[in-house]
Amino acid sequence: MINKYKVAFFDVGNTLTIGTVWGKIHSSFDTVEHGLEHHQLFKAKKLTYKQWVEKDATFWVGKTRAEVISALQPIKLVDGASDALQFLQSQGVLIVLVSGGLLCNCIEVAKALDIDPFAIFSNELTYEDEKVTGAIGKCCTIHETDECKDVDAHEIELASSSPSPDLISSPPKKKLSFEELKKSFSIDRMLKGLGGISKGQFVHRFCSELGLSKEDVISVGDGENDIPLFKESKLSFAVNAKNPRVIEAAKFHGGYPELISILKSEFKKAVK
Repeated sequence: MINKYKVAFFDVGNTLTIGTVWGKIHSSFDTVEHGLEHHQLFKAKKLTYKQWVEKDATFWVGKTRAEVISALQPIKLVDGASDALQFLQSQGVLIVLVSGGLLCNCIEVAKALDIDPFAIFSNELTYEDEKVTGAIGKCCTIHETDECKDVDAHEIELASSSPSPDLISSPPKKKLSFEELKKSFSIDRMLKGLGGISKGQFVHRFCSELGLSKEDVISVGDGENDIPLFKESKLSFAVNAKNPRVIEAAKFHGGYPELISILKSEFKKAVK
């Protein structure tokens, strides 16, 4: 049986988990007031999303990696999320977590869900001697950025291992298969040199790297920053969403029981 879909992108905060990572860490480190102040500046368009993330992180400078991980606990999962992910993995679909939160939280969420994500894209706290520096590594922005608006599909090719010596032109090249592209994939290489990209831009680049099209993609989220994600997917699902704009942007909406039912129906239609 040939799978109809090859990759599923999931938002994390309020999609897979109850609540957001920012609130949990601010509460644990007693920096809630600073977090609210930065939120207001962002809403007033006085801070970009990346600047907001960076400003929040400066108040955690000196905290140890262990303290950050402890602040994330316990991980509270949305009912049904684990079942949906387990089903997709059983069908051989790649799971990719795409979050405007923090990478360390996504890793803990994956452990709680007992899943093995193919890749995770989120904001990355940096450490020196196991202590938070206040700087941000990879950055998942809210809005589209100029750095990645016109990304062409990458043509990744493999040169013939034994070219004929009497060929004057370049040796014949073989296009890599999806399985070969999966093995050679590197998220660090893909994002090298980019200060920050949106979820939609990330999905576009990811699919280009693996030779995938919109037809191969499932996306699940609940917020406005997931709308660009939906636009890059054939099957988009707004899970437990309350925002009318988000619901309208997705092909389907509802809770996890509805999502699982739709997924099972879609995979039954797979070509044999």
